[in-house]
Amino acid sequence: MSLLIVIQLGLTPLQSKADIVIIANSVPKYTPKEDTVFLAGTFNNWTAEDPQYMMNRQEDGSYIYIFKENIKAFNYKFTRGGWHAVEGNSNGDHIDNRLFVFNESGENIVVNNIQSWVDLAIIAKPQISILLEVPENTPHDASLYLTGSFNEWDPKDDRYQFKKIFTQTYLLNLEPGLDTFQCKITRGDWKSVEGRPNGKACQNRKIEVGGHDDKEVKMKVESWEDLSYPLNLYSLIMLFAVFQGILLVITLFSIQNNNRQANLYLSTLIVLVSISLFTKVAAYDRSIFQSFPKILLIPEFIFFLYGPLFFRYIQKLTTFEKKNVTKFWLSFIPFLIFILANIPYFGMEHQTFIDREVDSDFDFFFSLVGAAGLIYNLWYWVLIKNLIRYIGKRLDDNHSFEQNITYLRTVLLLLSLCLGLWGMVYLFGIYDYLFQFELTWIVELLTDTVWIIFASINFILGYFAINQPEIFKIGEVEKYKDSNLSHSAIDELKASLIDTMQTDKAYLNSQLTLAELSKMIHTNTHTLSRVINEGFNKNFFDFVNEYRVNHFIEEVKKSENSDQSFLAVAYAAGFNSKTSFNRAFKKIKGATPRGYLQDYS
Repeated sequence: MSLLIVIQLGLTPLQSKADIVIIANSVPKYTPKEDTVFLAGTFNNWTAEDPQYMMNRQEDGSYIYIFKENIKAFNYKFTRGGWHAVEGNSNGDHIDNRLFVFNESGENIVVNNIQSWVDLAIIAKPQISILLEVPENTPHDASLYLTGSFNEWDPKDDRYQFKKIFTQTYLLNLEPGLDTFQCKITRGDWKSVEGRPNGKACQNRKIEVGGHDDKEVKMKVESWEDLSYPLNLYSLIMLFAVFQGILLVITLFSIQNNNRQANLYLSTLIVLVSISLFTKVAAYDRSIFQSFPKILLIPEFIFFLYGPLFFRYIQKLTTFEKKNVTKFWLSFIPFLIFILANIPYFGMEHQTFIDREVDSDFDFFFSLVGAAGLIYNLWYWVLIKNLIRYIGKRLDDNHSFEQNITYLRTVLLLLSLCLGLWGMVYLFGIYDYLFQFELTWIVELLTDTVWIIFASINFILGYFAINQPEIFKIGEVEKYKDSNLSHSAIDELKASLIDTMQTDKAYLNSQLTLAELSKMIHTNTHTLSRVINEGFNKNFFDFVNEYRVNHFIEEVKKSENSDQSFLAVAYAAGFNSKTSFNRAFKKIKGATPRGYLQDYS
């Protein structure tokens, strides 16, 4: 240590290098000026108030002691005359002994900073005042308590009872000295503990204690678990979806058509969705959750079943082709992994499970399951989208009229919205985690919205199943073969086809299919499909509807049809719907029917 520093510390520059100098350069600001600081250590058998080791207070507020004896090493601490008044760390807790080792080649001056005194540290900590707002349904004579990690979660501790200052406002002043803690508000027992806005158990509050200034914490009780009715609007929508799902399954089994196998897959899917929705609502009920807390683990199973079953349903609904059964069963491997991952939680003791769920110990697990479910369903969304696109193309190859697969596209749209909001849940959650923004309410709102949209898919399925059962009767889709068909054979069949269309006017049949037309020219569907595709460079839908469009134009120009609407003439030309007519006309002529006729009038 240089001469300048020695002088600054109040030591004489004539001090011997052999002397040991212990300096307390700073002490807590709340140290009483009249108190004396002592050294206690191995050199005096740890006597806390030894006059021989009393430190000298300097004008700048520091304390100094100079050892005359030559001691090679020792442990020590600072006290104010007793072990109750020993030095501590910044939080006022006890610290390890300090260690000094003599330096033979240099000065033996040790500068220390005393961070706190154990007996006085509590007065340096901030006092916390909690201003509490309660819901309107709080009983006017209710006694409110703060319970938490500071009092072993006693729900009715008189030391932490709130004082009522207004109709719905309470105040509690906590004694100084509390560290950061978790807590909740109760009305005297765990049955009347605070809850989330929907009445479900809420997570523990966390109060950060830091700094040296007193602070006021504002809290708001959203609901009381015992005074909250679980059947809010959200729950009613979910339960209505469950009820409709039951009716839908009964209806599906009463429909007599050729798609019973497809309906079996759909029924299975609807039953599983209904179970998932019901358990989701049941988990919000306090009494059910307390009796069967692990019901919380059930709803998420649908994440790993919906995609494979809905994809399989569409396959069975739209084609008679045999599909790879092994591949179908392999798609349930993620579901089995999900079951295995839940086994430790199902084996957990009930109260332990409840406590850990309330403490948010399962948040990471549920987040991981949700992320895996999101990725898995995104993959199946792509598969379903490609399948519906394939169906639309194959229908045009085999039917001359519009097949109503709008409901499949509607469900796909709802799934798109559901997955989009699902992804936003994670974006907001990550943002909240990284930047400590209070976005929990947004995450919960998005999560509930996702489940409501998911439930609404049952409404869509129910509407089409009950009101339009023919939606389940999409025809067979086949591919053509006959790769050895010669060009001359194609030309011959092409001429026969043109003759049939012009002479017999087969296109006037609004329900004309590839199979029916192939019988008319005495060939099979595979061959006819190739003739149309290669001979006319069209699919079956466009080929037939071009005749219908031309027929429509001819008929509408006739004076005897001047009093008929375009749609009436279109129906007479073989179209079975306004949508099909407009689509075909615009594709073939490049304009709307009215616009085209005005240009050519």
